[in-house]
Amino acid sequence: MSVVVFFLGLVMISLPFIPMLMEIVKKSDLSPLQISNQTLKDPRSVPDYVFWYLAHLLKVNGLIELKEKVSVSVSTMVGDSLLAIPAGIMTKLDVAAHTKVARVISAGKIILPDYSNHIQKILSLDSIQTGVENNLNEVHAHHLLTIGKKNKVIWWATAENVILQAEAHLPGKVQARKEIVFENGAQFHLLQGALIKSRINFESGSAENQELIKTPSTHIPHKLTISKNHTILDQVVFDGTLIVKGNLTLGKGSRVLGDLKVYGKLMVEEGAQIKGNVFSFGNIRFRGNNLVGGTLVTNRQLRMGPCTQVGFEDRKITVSAKSITIDGPFKVYGLLRAWKSGTITSSAL
Repeated sequence: MSVVVFFLGLVMISLPFIPMLMEIVKKSDLSPLQISNQTLKDPRSVPDYVFWYLAHLLKVNGLIELKEKVSVSVSTMVGDSLLAIPAGIMTKLDVAAHTKVARVISAGKIILPDYSNHIQKILSLDSIQTGVENNLNEVHAHHLLTIGKKNKVIWWATAENVILQAEAHLPGKVQARKEIVFENGAQFHLLQGALIKSRINFESGSAENQELIKTPSTHIPHKLTISKNHTILDQVVFDGTLIVKGNLTLGKGSRVLGDLKVYGKLMVEEGAQIKGNVFSFGNIRFRGNNLVGGTLVTNRQLRMGPCTQVGFEDRKITVSAKSITIDGPFKVYGLLRAWKSGTITSSAL
């Protein structure tokens, strides 16, 4: 019996070493990087048919008889109160200070004044425009959602297009079926849209370089593993997957036409480009005017300099890091997620 117990104990102790032995026998780094390019789809997203069904109810039943642009006072509505407004009405909500309203549903445009406090859920079949310094728990617009200066999205906001005017605080999710546009700095957690960008347009690299990074490779790429503490690649074009077991500086004008995996820190100098996915165990810093064609992931800090683009219109990607700082005009096609803190600085916008 004691022999069996000893043998089982030995097996249990050796289990953690099995992955290490497998890595020694067959190095997994030699295979292509397995990074998902699929963006997150929230199962709670409000589908179109919900908007159209609510619009039908409001138009047919006319829950409130309003015939022109009006100002609706909801200062006495608390708890589970519901304000429903039919189509053809642009409503300006007059919300008293410290008032809590459960739900507001409108078939027309909603204008929310300054300093409104905690309307729990707002849904418009048209568009929503908020004032200054509002706390927005949950906001859904079918067309345009304009979030005013120093607004806070606590949980969730969705629309076809979202405009963030200035100094937005976004601890919740902001999702757009088309574009999310920043007009000034912001703090964020999770952003998802066909395109997430600053109001300043730019082109990262020439049209020729854009096409080179965007076009799929027609051949099996080479694989190269470098085992050095610090590697500097300056004015280098590498056609394949590059694995660096240390720190890497990708110099000006350099291009990696495949995936890039770095065990240490990654510094990407101005103008350098990467066609595939980028993964690093350390901090990643893009100096500016950089172009990345694939998914960008680090479990540390990510800093993106001015005029940095990740992904393309027909290639949605994921950018994920513990903390993200964006220093200037940028474009991200897909999902931008900082699972601890994200900042878009206002100085360069």
